[in-house]
Amino acid sequence: MSLLDTALDEMLPGLLPGAFRGVRFWVPDARHEAGRRTIRTLFPGLDDVAIDDLGIHRGVVDVVGVIVGDDYVARAEALRVACQTPGPGILLHPWLGEMRVTVAEAASISFAARELRVARFRVGFFPTPEPSIVSSTLSAVLGAVSGLLAAAAVPIATVTGAAMLPVALWSAARGVAREVATLVSTAAGAQRGAASLTAVLVRPLAGLDAAVQAAAGRDSAASLAAALTALTVPVATLAIGAPVAAIGSAVAETVDAETFGARDGAGMLLGLVDAVLGLEATSRPEQAVRLGASAAIASQAARVITEIDHESRQEAARWRSRLFAAIDAVEAAAVPLAADGPEAVAGLTAALGALRASVARDINEAIGRLPAVVLVTPAATLSAWLVADHLAGDEPGAVVPMLDDIVTRNGLRHPGLVPPEPIEVLTEAPAS
Repeated sequence: MSLLDTALDEMLPGLLPGAFRGVRFWVPDARHEAGRRTIRTLFPGLDDVAIDDLGIHRGVVDVVGVIVGDDYVARAEALRVACQTPGPGILLHPWLGEMRVTVAEAASISFAARELRVARFRVGFFPTPEPSIVSSTLSAVLGAVSGLLAAAAVPIATVTGAAMLPVALWSAARGVAREVATLVSTAAGAQRGAASLTAVLVRPLAGLDAAVQAAAGRDSAASLAAALTALTVPVATLAIGAPVAAIGSAVAETVDAETFGARDGAGMLLGLVDAVLGLEATSRPEQAVRLGASAAIASQAARVITEIDHESRQEAARWRSRLFAAIDAVEAAAVPLAADGPEAVAGLTAALGALRASVARDINEAIGRLPAVVLVTPAATLSAWLVADHLAGDEPGAVVPMLDDIVTRNGLRHPGLVPPEPIEVLTEAPAS
């Protein structure tokens, strides 16, 4: 601040400094608008008035300022350039503080021969909030999946890698890990595309088998945690149709996943979460292995569920409910371990919460774009063709797809004789 600025401040008590895009000035007067954005509608012949409230009115912030000093011309020119610069800038308001604003209208800058070393200006600003970052909901889910996968390994490594862990407890923890491997192998064999699943599980099962053969120790516990949490990752990868490295040759191959889809993978993984949590675990190391394995499987289930091409809102909501139930079960299984490893359990529960929130945003966004399944009750016994024609008759090309969907969805044995009972109908015919 120059001596002239100090003298001016003493001559005009209350004069406060301000700045816009780094250009300093003094502000003797400022005002701003506040209120609501409303529209008043008048009706001919009626005394009533309709008021529509459109939200907060972010009015103009009007600043009347002066630039004083030997460099007043240069600073006035800098202010002119600042006002002509596109995009929002930072205004240091004497009373309202720092604001992100956009110039609302042309600034008025004036000079007078009777006021040497002084430039006056007046400019209005629109408050400009920070833009909200709209990121991909799928990217958020994948980030939460990775976070949960890493957090799932912590309880296993922490509890089973504790110093002076008795050999009996290490053996018990390895026994639970073997049971998890058995459950995964059995579930894979019962699925469509069992050959493909068996092929992609060879490597992770071999890694887990090597981990459970090791003696007790911190490194062995870390290896066990890594092998358990990675066990079902290839299952999810196969379910969503991504290339998976197969065992059987020195070259990675792409496994045919046509017979094992996202719905199959999600159902298998959610079933495994329940099965793993149902394993008997009495000691803390056993409970840690069970908890980490179930959390890792739940993360892969979420990864697959977000890749399902849901046909209706109801289906998406059902998968969301099933996943949330699995997450709740994993959270409940973490409670007994809170006393022994509070940091590990806290990190795991936080990762579960982040996964729940990201999946909710992703599926809820999809639900808003999906058609709904509604119940339609025919007035009398009639043909399914008439029902489809009544609902989709405005689009002739959609009648046959809707007819096929009605027959398949309701399991109609005689499409020509639909009884007067409620039947499920997709509000939009599926693409042919």
